[in-house]
Amino acid sequence: IADVSIVSNQTTSVPEYPVGADIIPMFGATLARAELMYSLDGGTNWTPVTMTTVSGDSMVGVIPQQPLGSVVLYYLEAEDNNGRVFQYPQNAGWQNAEYYSFGVYSPNTQTLDMDFEEGSGTPVDNSGYANPVTVFGSPSHETDAAAGTYSLYLEGDSSLLEIDAPFLAAKEFLVDVWVKPDPRLATTDFQYCRFLNRPRNAASWADNNYQLRFNPGGVLYAGTDGSYTITMDDSMQMDTWNHIMLEVRDAPAGDTVAHYAVLRWADANDNIIQQKYVGFDADIVEGFAPLRIGKAAGTDPVPGAYPPFYKGYYDNIKIYNYPAANLPLQNLTNIDGKENNLLYSYELSQNYPNPFNPVTDIKFSLAKTGKVQLVVYDILGRKVKTLINSTMTFGKHSTQWNGTDEFGNRVSSGIYFYRLDTKEFKQTKKMILMK
Repeated sequence: IADVSIVSNQTTSVPEYPVGADIIPMFGATLARAELMYSLDGGTNWTPVTMTTVSGDSMVGVIPQQPLGSVVLYYLEAEDNNGRVFQYPQNAGWQNAEYYSFGVYSPNTQTLDMDFEEGSGTPVDNSGYANPVTVFGSPSHETDAAAGTYSLYLEGDSSLLEIDAPFLAAKEFLVDVWVKPDPRLATTDFQYCRFLNRPRNAASWADNNYQLRFNPGGVLYAGTDGSYTITMDDSMQMDTWNHIMLEVRDAPAGDTVAHYAVLRWADANDNIIQQKYVGFDADIVEGFAPLRIGKAAGTDPVPGAYPPFYKGYYDNIKIYNYPAANLPLQNLTNIDGKENNLLYSYELSQNYPNPFNPVTDIKFSLAKTGKVQLVVYDILGRKVKTLINSTMTFGKHSTQWNGTDEFGNRVSSGIYFYRLDTKEFKQTKKMILMK
C-alpha cells in the first residue's frame, strides 16, 4: 500500500472525503479486497468502505460527509488471495496503533471556549466543537476569577490540561487567555515555562504551531518554531490578572511579507501594557498534537520534567480559527512611562442611564497616562462631588455617581453636569437626576 492521500481538515461544506492509494499485490498474488476503514469514536468502532479501481493499481475509497466537530480516524486494509492482510499505517488494526486523522470544521468560528464556570470536575469546552479535555494532576476550580465566578488553578508540580483535537491549529488564528501567574514564575526555577502551547510534534517541546511562555525573569514570549518570535520588554505582572492575545493572519496581497503575528499584553482592567507585531514569510504548519495548558510538550507530566509546569490561575481560554480580534499592526507600550498608544483617544461618554435614579455610570477613555479629575457640578456651577482626582493609565475607564454630595447627602432632583479634566483634554456633559 503506497502513496496514500492525506486528508487535511475539511469544512462542513465538503460533501465527501476521497482517500486514494496505490495497492499492489506482491509475490504473484492477486487482490481479494481493499477497504478504507474509518472511525468516528476514537477507534472503538470502524466502518469499512470498499475501494474501487481508478486505473492500474490506483484505487479510491470515499468517506461520507460528517457533521461539525467530527474527528475522523482512517487507515487502509488490503487482503490478497492467499489470505495475507496488509494495513497502512502498518499494524493500524492493532492496539495503540497510529492512524490518519482529520477534523470537520467551520471557517471563522471559535474552536475553544473554556470559562471554568462549571465550578468543579473536569473543565468543559463550551465551543460548538465540545473538544474533550484530559486532566493530569489535580487542577482546582477557584473563585479568584478574571470574569465570572470561577477560574482554574494549577499548582505547578504535576497539573496540566490536554485537548486532543485537530481544530486548535490553523494558518490564521487568535489565542485569547487570562492568566494570574504565581510570583515564582519570575525565578530561574520556572524560566521557559510554556503556559499554553500547541505542538506540531507531541514528542518535542521545541516544535510548536504556537506557544506562550515565560522567558527568564518572567518576560512574556510568543512564537511559532521556524516562523516568528515576539518577546516583550518587561516582566509580566505576577500575582495579578494579565490578558494575553496572540493573533496570526495573512498579509494583504502585495505586502512585503506573507504573514503577521501580533502579541498583546494587557492588565487586569484590560489596559494595554505592551503590544508588538512582526512580519514573516514561513507558513504556519498545522500540526495535530494535543494542545497543552500548563506544561510544554515532549515530556511526561511528572514533577521535575523540563520545561517546568505552570503555577497560577487561568480564566477565559479562547481560540479562534481566524484572526477574530483584528489587532492593529502597531507597536504600543506603556512600560516605564514610555507611551506609544494609538488605540485610544480622549473621550467622555454620555452617562447611562440618563435620566437616572439613584445611580448612573460614567465612562471615559484616556489617550495618555496622567492626572485626571472628574467632577460633578450643579446647574449654578457649584461643585457637588469629586468622583476622580488621581493619576490614571491610558485606556478605558468607568465610574459611578450615586446622587450624593461630598458628605454623602442625597442631592435634589434636577440637571447636573460632569466634567472630565486632563492636561490635554477637557469636556463637560449634562445629566438628569429624577426621583
